[in-house]
Amino acid sequence: MANDPFAAPPPTAQPVRSNNTMIIVIAVMGALLMMALVCGGILLALLLPAVQAARGAARQAMASSQMKQVGLAMHNYHASHQQLPPLSAVDSSGSSLWSWRVALLPYVEDSATWSSWQQDQRWDSDSNRALLVPMPATYLPVAAENPSTDQTHIFAIRHPSGLMSDQPGVTFASCSDGMSNTILAVYLPNRTTTWAAPEDLTLQELQVEFANLSPPQAILVLLGDGSVRSFNSPLDPATIEAMVTRDGGETIPAL
Repeated sequence: MANDPFAAPPPTAQPVRSNNTMIIVIAVMGALLMMALVCGGILLALLLPAVQAARGAARQAMASSQMKQVGLAMHNYHASHQQLPPLSAVDSSGSSLWSWRVALLPYVEDSATWSSWQQDQRWDSDSNRALLVPMPATYLPVAAENPSTDQTHIFAIRHPSGLMSDQPGVTFASCSDGMSNTILAVYLPNRTTTWAAPEDLTLQELQVEFANLSPPQAILVLLGDGSVRSFNSPLDPATIEAMVTRDGGETIPAL
């Protein structure tokens, strides 16, 4: 009966519980993803300098290998001609035609270019300009993004008392300062020239390059004995001059 005082009360309707499981899972996954991104970013930030340093060391090792090839070519040229190549070939009027880098072509495994080179013409004549690319691998910048470049970082030093001179006939025997103390060529990180152009540095220009050097950049120095040294901090101008001259009698400090 509806009014029976002894009847059990009707069941109370229970509220429907919302299912929060999926929301919790999504929140946890989002938090984990955020932590992974943050940790990954921190790890990347920690690793990036090491990766960049490793790449820089690899490029420097490649450039050092190239400079040693230049040194070997210089010594082989000297053995064949009983002298070092002059800084540039000249015509009958004394005007420069092309660089010592061209003279080394047979000694850097590029005899094909040498055999086609018009030795009585300037480096930028129509015939010779067609031979600038591809450039010899020995002179190629180690970080070159454009394989068709004709620009090199390798320079000799233009100095009347240097191993590389405008005058022919300079020999290793004339290097009374010691082959291991005298510069043959340098690899400059911030300067390029067309590899066949008779364009090199004066002593003053080399001193400026050292003064403007900032680590981790390095200047690689090829010495007369074929060894290569790396410098990543400025050198005293007097020390640079002592290393350029072959017979100045200067005392070079331990470097």
